[in-house]
Amino acid sequence: MAVDVDVMDVALTDCTDGDEVFVVALDDDSPLSARLRVLGVMAGVPIRVARAGSPLIIEVGDSRLCLRANEAESVRVCPMELSWSAAYASPAEDASLA
Repeated sequence: MAVDVDVMDVALTDCTDGDEVFVVALDDDSPLSARLRVLGVMAGVPIRVARAGSPLIIEVGDSRLCLRANEAESVRVCPMELSWSAAYASPAEDASLA
């Protein structure tokens, strides 16, 4: 995945094979999102894209999950090249770093 610093998060479907990303958010409160949370896919969790496309295969911890493209579209992720704290620091935290 090419890192665009102007875009801090992208849909999981924008990832390519081997990408390592952090989950930023799940787009909705659907039963699918609830199930993904139970399976460990939630904000701040690192995941690896084992296979891009549809179905998309991700690795979460020691588990592998398979998602259809329309399901993966609801998962927002941030490339690991951008650290979670740097990508999502609050303005107050940014000011304290200056």
